[in-house]
This record gives sequence, C-alpha cells and structure tokens, in this order.
Amino acid sequence: MKYENVKHYDGKTKAITLVTGVKDYEKKEVEVKKYQHPFFTKGFFIKRAIELGAEFEENEQVIPLDLFNRLTNFITELYNNQFTEEELINGINSDRIIETYILILFGVLQGEQKND
Repeated sequence: MKYENVKHYDGKTKAITLVTGVKDYEKKEVEVKKYQHPFFTKGFFIKRAIELGAEFEENEQVIPLDLFNRLTNFITELYNNQFTEEELINGINSDRIIETYILILFGVLQGEQKND
C-alpha cells in the first residue's frame, strides 16, 4: 500500500490502521494492519476520554510526555489490547501521531454515529 493512502484512523468505522513495515522506500510502499474498534465500549472510556481531553485543553493543546503516555495506554486499552503500546507508537508516522490520537479521543466522546 502506498503510504499516502494510509488512513491511520477512520472516523466512520473507528478502525485504526498501523504501519507494520516498509516494503519499498523509493515507492513509499508500506505493510499495514487494520484493527477494528470493539463493538462494545465500556462507559469507563468516556470518563477517561473526558479527563484526557480536559487535560489536553488545559495544556493549551500541547501534549507533554506524561499525557502522551496516558493517551497511548488509553487507546491500546480501548482497542482491547489488539496491539501493544509500542506497535501503536511505531505504527503511526511522527507527523501524524498527535492528530491521530486526538481524532481517536474525540471519536470516543462523540459516541456512535447514527444514520437516521
């Protein structure tokens, strides 16, 4: 898959796609693995998302290391440990990781999108 086509977080399905390897540096082709969002998410995650979101805002949208680590842990647990924290961190390019974390966090806060 071309790296430019990788969508790390799909806001509609809430699936996460992580890069697992580079096939060809010149062609910018990568290997990926997609992780589905659990069909059932405990309400506990809403509470944690609110706390983490509030802290993000208090830090004026800057993410200190401690908050980054807690967000990483939150996302890993949210997806039922389908991947490790290391796989999550290393599976998202550095220029996209903060944005991806924020999208996931706000995806939790928005809940299920209904097509009425």
